[in-house]
Amino acid sequence: MKVSFFEEFPNKKNLEKLKLLPKTKVYLAAKSIDEFRKITKGLKGEFVYWPILAEKYGYWISPWSEPDKLKKLFEVLEKSKVPVMLDLEPPKHRWQIFTKLQNFQGNRKLIKKFIKRNRDKVYTVERAHIPLFFSKIMGLSYPSKRILMYYTSFFRPFMPDHILLNRLKKKAEYCADNDCSLAIGLIATGIHGFEPVYGAKELNEDLQIAKKAGVKEIIIFRLGGLNKELINVIKANT
Repeated sequence: MKVSFFEEFPNKKNLEKLKLLPKTKVYLAAKSIDEFRKITKGLKGEFVYWPILAEKYGYWISPWSEPDKLKKLFEVLEKSKVPVMLDLEPPKHRWQIFTKLQNFQGNRKLIKKFIKRNRDKVYTVERAHIPLFFSKIMGLSYPSKRILMYYTSFFRPFMPDHILLNRLKKKAEYCADNDCSLAIGLIATGIHGFEPVYGAKELNEDLQIAKKAGVKEIIIFRLGGLNKELINVIKANT
């Protein structure tokens, strides 16, 4: 089982964690492809460009994003051979779902067309806890190299372990059967800054379930949260 990482904040401190690992794969957030190339220059590993937009334009890629920004992004990516990951999520500011509703149909077609034309180099992230048919209707799932997010740290505070881990098992089995990658965590907070995180015991549980199910690639959110204890858990499961 391959273990990769997301890194939403690729600053020097977080990228220093690469030295703790053998050569690995990182899905790395950047505001432009030029910034991505600048950040990754000289780094050892495999890197996938994770484009993010300004918050006022939606931050993540979705049918509610600013159309002009999506078109410009896709035009740049069409000319590049850099592998890209589209994080398909509703806008960071949820009220934009309503104020940007006029963008929905056109953006959904735009995203679908881009992915179809570049399927060999495009990964897409979608939420595993949302039914697939609903994600498709909402323009948040397309045929591609799919990454399903199932972050148990969000559910552990209020969901019994046997239910939580059984649900994760089913998601992992789905990923194995459908050649999807599985995103797990969190071992560090994200853009909101208050997301629940977990430690070595919980990471070990997630990794063991994924490994037993036959998932080919696990992606941990995120690189900057690594410490020696977590690295030991990862090594024991790969």
